[in-house]
Amino acid sequence: MGTEDTLAEALELIDPERISASRLSQYSIREKAKWFHSIIKRHEGVRSTLDERGVEFGGRVLLVGPPGTDFQAFIDYIGIEVPLRILRFRISNILSEPKYVNAAIQTGFETAKRSSPCLLYIQSLESLCPSGTPTTALLIDELERTTWDKDEVLVIASTSKPDALERSLMGTFDRLLVSDSASLEDRVRALEDVLRNREDVDVAQLAELTDGWSFIDVKHLAVSILMNDEIEADSFSGESLERLIRESGVHPVGRGEYVDSLIARTSGRRFPSVETTELEYPEEFLDQLYLEAVGESYSDTQRVIETLNSSLPLSKKDLDFLGKFPFLIMGSAEERLMRLLKAKRSADKLRRLMGRQ
Repeated sequence: MGTEDTLAEALELIDPERISASRLSQYSIREKAKWFHSIIKRHEGVRSTLDERGVEFGGRVLLVGPPGTDFQAFIDYIGIEVPLRILRFRISNILSEPKYVNAAIQTGFETAKRSSPCLLYIQSLESLCPSGTPTTALLIDELERTTWDKDEVLVIASTSKPDALERSLMGTFDRLLVSDSASLEDRVRALEDVLRNREDVDVAQLAELTDGWSFIDVKHLAVSILMNDEIEADSFSGESLERLIRESGVHPVGRGEYVDSLIARTSGRRFPSVETTELEYPEEFLDQLYLEAVGESYSDTQRVIETLNSSLPLSKKDLDFLGKFPFLIMGSAEERLMRLLKAKRSADKLRRLMGRQ
């Protein structure tokens, strides 16, 4: 395959009328896109003022969010509403021919300018130019020479690994829009959209139980439930919904701490059962043991207890801490918190006394 064929396969140009307006998308990301669209519309009215003061709007945006964030919702909204043709890099095709990466980037920017008005989308920016590679300098140069002001090209990139990018590259973008995990409204809207007319499922409770999940994980859960016709009659109870989630086969893989917990579980690590722990740590010694844990790290002890109380997966760091202080799994949520606060008061009192001496 020749160079021209390789470069052609590295790009995909999509006309605005081909963008699906019915695609299920993340509400909070669409709201960010709506805000940015208002900035684009405002640009024409202040363009002369910007020129007079020697500054530019730029139109370069870096979207940052955890794995499972629906970055495509931002791209689709801008493409439809402006409207704009979308030119996107086919990252997998580019990386399959490493010697053509720089040429593909240059071709992409040139094609975007020839296709203007246009939106050039760089998905998984860290894959295209990880920190420390010469490609970063090339991309910075292309970004600095490409603006909405003079080229009618918006450059929008996305990443879930900002730590893999050089700061100089991140600083080239005019705007950095950061998203957390899917909000409650994101989850409710996605579940309602997929599960509409399913009166056997309490969407509001389901959304509460998926706190911390990514949008993509929530969407997968909704589809799994939609395909399940055997929902129990008492599915409005929290216990039934939790069982429904467990049996769906969907997991919050967008959460780093869940993946850490998964790795620990599959590596064969085991912790003692509550019954065994209660035999090893009688009730009268628990206060002293809690004081020991708080003495090592109150913040770690608090975090582990809060994670246990909320039935969320433990991170690798939490699992390591729990391995040192396994008695933390004992008791009810209220008992754990009570002992934590009691140990904190005792530890603070000891510090004050030692300070006076």
